Amino acid sequence: MVLSAPWLFDGLGGVRREAAVVVDLATGRILAVGKAADHPDARRVEGALVPGFINAHGHLELSHMRGQIPSGLGMVPFLDAVTFGRTAEPEALAAAIDEAHGELQREGVVGMGDIANTTDALACKRRSPLRWHSFIEVFGAVPGTWRKGLERGLPVLEAHRTAGLSAVLNPHASYSVAAPMLAELQRLAGEAPNAAGQAAPLSIHLQESPEEEAWFREGTGPFAAFFGKLGLEVPPPGEGRSPAEAVLEGLQGSSTNAESARAAPPRLILVHNTMAQPEDIARAASRPNTWWCFCPRANRYITGRLPRLEHWLDRPEPLDGRILIGTDSLASNARLSVHAELQELAAAYPDLPAAQLLRWACGNGAEAFGWSAELGAIEAGRSPGLLVLKPSPEAEGMGQGLENEAVPAAARWFGQGSSMEVLLPAGHR
Repeated sequence: MVLSAPWLFDGLGGVRREAAVVVDLATGRILAVGKAADHPDARRVEGALVPGFINAHGHLELSHMRGQIPSGLGMVPFLDAVTFGRTAEPEALAAAIDEAHGELQREGVVGMGDIANTTDALACKRRSPLRWHSFIEVFGAVPGTWRKGLERGLPVLEAHRTAGLSAVLNPHASYSVAAPMLAELQRLAGEAPNAAGQAAPLSIHLQESPEEEAWFREGTGPFAAFFGKLGLEVPPPGEGRSPAEAVLEGLQGSSTNAESARAAPPRLILVHNTMAQPEDIARAASRPNTWWCFCPRANRYITGRLPRLEHWLDRPEPLDGRILIGTDSLASNARLSVHAELQELAAAYPDLPAAQLLRWACGNGAEAFGWSAELGAIEAGRSPGLLVLKPSPEAEGMGQGLENEAVPAAARWFGQGSSMEVLLPAGHR
């Protein structure tokens, strides 16, 4: 089949006008990308062709919590609500997970980084056509007992790997994992290569709220009471460091000899980052294989904040090649839509190039998870899935103005009234 469109965003930051894509429908593989004029009999698509999305951070197993937690609670009350309110009957869990999986497919997601504390979503992921990497989340905030938390994650990890799914033991958050546990998890990830020989990616919730910052910098705030409710005696960090500084120093502890210190560390995805400051970002950027994932709708839902994108982009060496997009869970979001996340960012940063946002949602995600051979870009040899974007009919300067626009802005393609449709869905695990 041959498709042509007025616009094509390749998912790597590139834009083409009047483009055509030749695709093998049996496999979903792109055979060629060229000019629409060379394919007069192509099926015409009005809008922009884009590759399928990579949802870099979600919690499929929390899908039954859609609408259960009010917005605007703040971080610690939200954690409390999830911790003590997540249980449900197995049938209800399975039905909610299957419904959420269908939503991901309708929203054009072709690959996902999924947080898992249990095997509740395992059956769904095993039969899914999406590509998955499961972060088996473990907790160990008390310095002397963290190995028990690691051991609790091992059966979940083994179940995922036995099912043939990519998975790794993974730290939950800056405040819930002691420094020695961070170092051990990074060491273990380095020993779990994927098919391409790359170490399994890790992720961690980081700098998500003012409460987290207060706990690390001053040892104050509601985290002490939250830990007490869990029956944990967690000493405050008490060293005046930011959460990012503490996490990065903890990860350095896994470099125990000269050989490991020289080796590139496993890929690390820092999730949320609403409180990150330039010095935090500079410190993380100095670590090879580090990425940042933004989940703007969930951030709005829980704390009312967004990451300050200028901290990543207004630098001598911008970090747009290391930014990813996630949805978080249905406990903190009404939709599992990467397109809606891009709309949220476009509303706050309307002058960002649309191609840049799509790079974050497509090509960057595929690279971060080691899926670039298949997903993330419209180029010959890949099978990325194909979507069509329809720009906002209310955007100022549509029509001739849009036709002449050299660098299409986010406000036009992700503004109020913009839409997305799936042309060719995911077809690979």
